[in-house]
Amino acid sequence: MNDQKFDGCISTDTRILGTYLHGIFDNETFRHAFIAAARSFHHLAPASQFENWGQKREESFNRLANTVRGSLDLPRIFDWVGLKYISQAPTDVMEQVH
Repeated sequence: MNDQKFDGCISTDTRILGTYLHGIFDNETFRHAFIAAARSFHHLAPASQFENWGQKREESFNRLANTVRGSLDLPRIFDWVGLKYISQAPTDVMEQVH
């Protein structure tokens, strides 16, 4: 009996791959190797450079957090639900927000 299960799908022309594995491309080394293999498989030249998407993603989340923190009165909101607000933001970030 074959208990092998397949994840995701690939288009008939093999140019599109889909998976539900969350975070599979978060690792820079894996992502770059995957892209290099895909480009090689399709006889494309190697990528001339790779972006550090992990860093860009982190910067985007930090900008979002700063915007939310600067737009809401978090101590008051926490007080409404009976909790004490303790900032988790670094001091320099809090100085920029206030």
